[in-house]
Amino acid sequence: MFYHNRKSAKQAGTIAFLLRKGIYVCSAKFIFFFSVVQMLFQISMINVSKYMPSDYSFLGGNFADLSTNSIKDTPGSFSYKDKLLLNNETFDFCVPWSTNTDRWWTHNVEWEPSTENISHHCFKRIRNMKKVAFLRKLYDIQFNGNCSFVTTAEMYSSGWGVNFLTINKALAYAMKQSHQPVQMYNKKGFWNYAANKYGTHPVCQQKGMGCYFLNISSCEPIPEECKSSLLTGHKFRADKHYEGSWLYEYASRLQTWLRWEIYNYTSLYEPMITPCTVMHVRRSDVVKDNTRKRKRPRKYYPISKYINATYNMKVSKNILLLTDDQNAIEEALLEFPEYNWIYLNRKRFRGDEGEWQDHFPSGDPKQEVIIILSIFRLVRHCNTLIHGRSGFSYYLKYEMEKEKENLQIIDLDKVK
Repeated sequence: MFYHNRKSAKQAGTIAFLLRKGIYVCSAKFIFFFSVVQMLFQISMINVSKYMPSDYSFLGGNFADLSTNSIKDTPGSFSYKDKLLLNNETFDFCVPWSTNTDRWWTHNVEWEPSTENISHHCFKRIRNMKKVAFLRKLYDIQFNGNCSFVTTAEMYSSGWGVNFLTINKALAYAMKQSHQPVQMYNKKGFWNYAANKYGTHPVCQQKGMGCYFLNISSCEPIPEECKSSLLTGHKFRADKHYEGSWLYEYASRLQTWLRWEIYNYTSLYEPMITPCTVMHVRRSDVVKDNTRKRKRPRKYYPISKYINATYNMKVSKNILLLTDDQNAIEEALLEFPEYNWIYLNRKRFRGDEGEWQDHFPSGDPKQEVIIILSIFRLVRHCNTLIHGRSGFSYYLKYEMEKEKENLQIIDLDKVK
């Protein structure tokens, strides 16, 4: 380049030198930044690789770019031939449905399920570090504790709400009191959601939670005759509400096959028509409950009671009707045709046909559990819940709160 005088040339040389120096500095900063990011990425993968085969590989890319994969299932672990698909920005990853992730997820509690499609299911790292620390502490007690000191708690065969409240209390006991593993056992020899009411038609040989959920501990329950090991009373609870939710999430981590079944079942009803209202009408065994000597027997409400409770409130007329009584559906359609009633196509009792806590009108406990867990997924689309007295309603509310804020909750027992 030509300059008109020496001063201009000197100035230009100085500018060129500064530019070169700036480029070098920027390059050095970029290299340092890239090295730090790479180091953090490698650290973040330490837990991901636990319990995976040594020859797995990570692939960059978004979920939309994933394609089908005909990998055969390897029970209890990732397939050795499988490829793990990773989003480099969020460290979320996806695998084909044919890949069994149960063993990996059992030991990596810092992760939770995320997006799903017809070919793949994904996991994402839990961002709440307080929750991660809580779950890691619980895992360490349950899987690294001394099984010689395991406490055994009875798994009640009752409704869904009571069953998981019992598990929550047992896990809270391990966290707050014993600091040793706890394990559940079924006094009758089976869990009433893993077999029919009298133990027939078991879902799996274990006849317990292990038919559906990941194991909560590496320890086996101590036999009932060892009375000192049995947790009685179940007086322990989580210190805070959200810790109780974390205990439930830990205990109810679904096996891969069950997540696939739920995905397929809910696909029949999604996308849901929104906004929507959830109406939980428990009837069949409520009639039997009123014949038992209880201080507070459950009440048998007509559909009109639920509808009247919504007057003067902004409630959607798209109503997801959850009920065990076929009569309730016909009653809703006949008496309130102006509402858009949404209900699952499933077998139900009529009136008082069922027995007390007889939860399986189809006679198929596996299918009934798939429906229950599918309901938990579907209700997340709605922002209003109307219910009578039932522990199941608490879990409906919990699931809805995952997606919605400022829910409207109407408890008919409190409506005058």
